[in-house]
Amino acid sequence: MDMILTSTAVNSKLINKGNVLNYAEFKDFLKDSSGKITGVIVRDKINKKDIEIKSKVVINASGSFAD
Repeated sequence: MDMILTSTAVNSKLINKGNVLNYAEFKDFLKDSSGKITGVIVRDKINKKDIEIKSKVVINASGSFAD
């Protein structure tokens, strides 16, 4: 079931001209001058580059057993 849910979400993003990033490692949060989180910095593990992703909402969905 998890694979079906993930595939549906990815396909929906691609159909609606969204971006999908795989093999990425969270590095840090982007914050504005007041300290509000405005996005994240992730490391593309294939191309070895850091990418800034700006967003209105950031959700930590790593689960309760994340390091």
